[in-house]
Amino acid sequence: IACVLVLPIPFANLIPALAIAAFAVGLARKDGLFVLTGYALIIAAALVIALGVHGIAAAFSHLRTMY
Repeated sequence: IACVLVLPIPFANLIPALAIAAFAVGLARKDGLFVLTGYALIIAAALVIALGVHGIAAAFSHLRTMY
């Protein structure tokens, strides 16, 4: 997740940043709800990244068969 934060893609690092922040607050305050929220946001960020990669691959595949 931290690797996504350094990518220069506008607004692509919002969910991973929120996930790391929620996880950090949960660990600092010893609050399990924030830790679980951080984990949920990490899973959501991974799904968004996977869907984005899949979408880009599908677009290139479509363009390759089109031309």
